Amino acid sequence: MSNMLIEVLKNEQKCNNKTLKNLYKISFMTGVNIKYKTDFKDPVKLVNLFLITISLMGLCAQYCLVWHNRHESFVESADAICTANQAWISIFKMIYLVFVQHKFYDLLHAATDGNLLYDLGIFDLAINCKEQLLKEIKDILRDSWLDIRRQLNFFIFSCMMACGFYMFSCLFVNYYYMHINPQNFTLQLRAVCFDGIFIVVVVHCSALFQILHQLLQHATDEDIPRSERVKYLLCCVQLHDRIYNYYAKINSMYKNPSLAQCLLSMLVLCVVMFMANVGLEEDITLFFKMLCFLMAAGFQIVIYCYNGQKIITQSGMSPSSWYNCSWYNESPQFKYIINMMVLRANRTLYLQVSGFTTMSHMTLLSIVQTSGSYFLLLRNLSGMD
Repeated sequence: MSNMLIEVLKNEQKCNNKTLKNLYKISFMTGVNIKYKTDFKDPVKLVNLFLITISLMGLCAQYCLVWHNRHESFVESADAICTANQAWISIFKMIYLVFVQHKFYDLLHAATDGNLLYDLGIFDLAINCKEQLLKEIKDILRDSWLDIRRQLNFFIFSCMMACGFYMFSCLFVNYYYMHINPQNFTLQLRAVCFDGIFIVVVVHCSALFQILHQLLQHATDEDIPRSERVKYLLCCVQLHDRIYNYYAKINSMYKNPSLAQCLLSMLVLCVVMFMANVGLEEDITLFFKMLCFLMAAGFQIVIYCYNGQKIITQSGMSPSSWYNCSWYNESPQFKYIINMMVLRANRTLYLQVSGFTTMSHMTLLSIVQTSGSYFLLLRNLSGMD
């Protein structure tokens, strides 16, 4: 029966790889091929170095524009500041990916392969609900990958829209005015790979919690003989350990980079609100610029907080999931395991933002509120009251 689970996971892997097809292509274009495990000397990483160099050159043009307009209204430099901040986010992520690509590969392919569920042991026990458990696991994984597919498609579309707008507007301006327009130079596409991996691994981690909770609901069912219940529970303990280790790896990989994402996204949202307040009626292209930034930069921080909240919610349900089975009618060993796991799971798991805060709905609300406060300050300093 374990072979049946592995066969199901192998079939799901084919569908999962189709879902990540565009992500693989984008990662290759950015010089970090996450489809394969490569070392630091992989020639494709020369593309990454080239893109970083071009981006830094673009930043020089952006800041030259800001300096040139230092005596003008802030509106003249707002667009350049937004694109420059997005460029910094992309540069940080590209550099980070170069050095830890192998670790991201392990995280991502643990999700696509479903290998944390291999050798689980439950399907080797003499229980009568194997088909039902197999179906429930399959349904949870499919729902999680449907969520991943929706988030990835919308996120990639948002970034492509931002890139397309700035690229073609540049070509249009250059064609008519025959000069380079530096404020429209920077593209945001290179951040997609990093954040796309985050979507996949965090949603998958949340799905693993759901699978664990579903398995625990059957721990004292009549379909599981009493002689097998302790072994069944130990298999659940093993899965809990795997999930916790997977969560710990995700947290360590995104803990520090997420701080730069939060700070720069907050600044971008502040500037976008300012641009909307002072120039929406004067410049029709400003509406499209705002939409691009809100969908690309705004959605970047949304996926961190929205998916981080999934981990908080699911891990917070773990103690009650262990406790709610009919453990009081079971053997002393069964009761001891339940007691230990309730204590062990009693600490809610958070994806941290460099030790300052967590990826959660409350953090997202705080970022929006802080951006609004800085927007009001910026408006007052610009004399727009």
